[in-house]
Amino acid sequence: MTTLRRSLEVLLLAVASVGLTLVVFEIALRALPISASPDPDPGPIRQLFTRSENPELGFEHARDVHVRFPPHPIGGRTTAAWEVWVDANGLRRNGRGDPLASELRGICLGDSTMFGVGLNDAETIPAQLGAIVSQRLGRSFECLNLGVSNYTTRQEVALFRHVDALRFDPSIVVLGIFTNDFKVSIGRTEVHDGAVQLLSPDAPAEGSRWLESFRVARLAAGGTLAIRDGLRRIGLYPQANAKPLRPEEIAAVYGALDELRSLLEPRRIPLVLLLFPRDWQLGARDREAASQRQRASLAYCRLHGLRCVDLLDRFWGRPLDDYFRPGDDSHPHAEAARISAALLADAVVEALAARP
Repeated sequence: MTTLRRSLEVLLLAVASVGLTLVVFEIALRALPISASPDPDPGPIRQLFTRSENPELGFEHARDVHVRFPPHPIGGRTTAAWEVWVDANGLRRNGRGDPLASELRGICLGDSTMFGVGLNDAETIPAQLGAIVSQRLGRSFECLNLGVSNYTTRQEVALFRHVDALRFDPSIVVLGIFTNDFKVSIGRTEVHDGAVQLLSPDAPAEGSRWLESFRVARLAAGGTLAIRDGLRRIGLYPQANAKPLRPEEIAAVYGALDELRSLLEPRRIPLVLLLFPRDWQLGARDREAASQRQRASLAYCRLHGLRCVDLLDRFWGRPLDDYFRPGDDSHPHAEAARISAALLADAVVEALAARP
């Protein structure tokens, strides 16, 4: 009993010492003029979003907003300024006119990549797709941009239902899949001073976010991320969204796609998938190992006879600057968006021609 008591005393003393040390560090850090990591253009970003009454969405675009994003320094370079117009339907405009006035319409669903982060309205993939398909068909065509930053495939399909997208009488639907769409959880938000801030599907669970109020915890988290990124550079830690897919993650995307197909089939509306790459995938030596999520999407297309455009086919092995914006591992620049739209246009024109 004496030995056990002594062990407990030593343990409690150690815990108390660590706790006291952390408290001292926290007080010291709060006394220093250290600010939190800057949120790039937090004002413009938050103007775009509002909380949604639909729990499947969590958040959605604000209506009738015009947001200007100033130039922003990233990695020793500066991104160009860009502007966003969102109309009364929550659609991003195409930079030309009213997309609902076109003879033929499609619906473009996706996350920030389909939405077109960093691009002006006329430079996005949906906008450039509309221009290319119109020229090829000799008729006006627009793919209405329903892309929303931070959405997963589940949210994208829920948004299709929520806005009753079939009322736009689409002739085709295009859905973009990014590597982090294979998530069971949805993208979330939190509210600061009445403004909506996005939380990725990879963000910590709600119950653990209170730790972020402590500077010691933020410092430890920053150090952990720095170590992780260093390990990634030397191949000792998986790249972002490179871990093996779990069955429930595949089921989340496949289930959403099944639901979307069930909504389109009564009207015989074709569905086309567009698969987006991440930066590390373009430079991967082993293409097969780098494309697990693309393969899962392609397998679904083969199973259900869908047309599928894999941008990794076009950009794999090319310099990152051929596709990504400066310092950005997710979003294409305007020229890459044009190339992507041209590749997608082949599948869209083919699908429209085959439609009964």
